Amino acid sequence: MKNTWLVTLVALLCAHTSVAQELRLMAYNVLYDGADDAKSVAAIEAETADVVCLRELTPHFVKAFEGSAALMKAYPHRTFVPKTGTWGVGFASKVPLTDVRVLPVPPLKLPAMEATVRLDGAPLLDHR
Repeated sequence: MKNTWLVTLVALLCAHTSVAQELRLMAYNVLYDGADDAKSVAAIEAETADVVCLRELTPHFVKAFEGSAALMKAYPHRTFVPKTGTWGVGFASKVPLTDVRVLPVPPLKLPAMEATVRLDGAPLLDHR
């Protein structure tokens, strides 16, 4: 889909394992204006990413996401900060997330999110 892209990250968890693990990340712009929530939900379901990062997250889309039994089962770790317009952000994850926070990005203070992804109980990357 034109509004999605996937990044595959291979992480070597040196402190806890010598086996590389693949983590599939998806960034998805919900497109608050003219969005088709059903198509967006279907696109996220189809990609089966481990972590989904959502932009322009609206309360309406959160209802559509939460209305999908498949997404609710697949992504037990969720942090949604929905807003009207382009200001909403969120994470949906198959793996635990900690230290989740919303950051204002200058100069307009558009929201961004960051979190620590945890695999096998250990942080994937220490971002601090």
